[in-house]
Amino acid sequence: IYTLTVVPENLIFTYVAHLIHQHKIVHPEANGFCDEENMTLVVTQTLDRYWIPFIGTVQLTPQSAEQHGYILRENGTHSVILIPHDATGAVLEAINNQGLRNRFDIQFRDNKALDVLVNISVSCSFSVTSLLTCFPNGRIVITALKLEALLGVDGKMMLRDKACKPKESTEFKATFEFSADT
Repeated sequence: IYTLTVVPENLIFTYVAHLIHQHKIVHPEANGFCDEENMTLVVTQTLDRYWIPFIGTVQLTPQSAEQHGYILRENGTHSVILIPHDATGAVLEAINNQGLRNRFDIQFRDNKALDVLVNISVSCSFSVTSLLTCFPNGRIVITALKLEALLGVDGKMMLRDKACKPKESTEFKATFEFSADT
């Protein structure tokens, strides 16, 4: 019911009307691209948030992005997600002498029932030189991928030198640092 006041007489005028609002929910659209270190996903969205981004089972928020090493930037119409190629959630698809092929998957779910509305993947190739770095002072840094976690390779495999321990280690990789004369 709409009520209008007609001036200058201050008469009240009432009119009953039925409104039908047809709202079209627009699913997010995304474009992905790669640089030497990151997979980048640019998501175009409407101002209405009928969907929620998830990476695996984790809802993507500024806090969860920071916790997993992603960079998340948002404004009213776009979200940009930068994912380092070795970040948690990046899936190793292939490794060969040309490089690594990683994939990153993101889902957009309905904000009420959490049903998956859209699945988006970005795949990128990265150079294997990022796994091996030699410095002029003779120091060598090698990043070894834990193929058991990534590709189902036997986890009982180990280095010959049992004293050689990684400088850093995660579920998916280990970083070793040593001198070239050792």
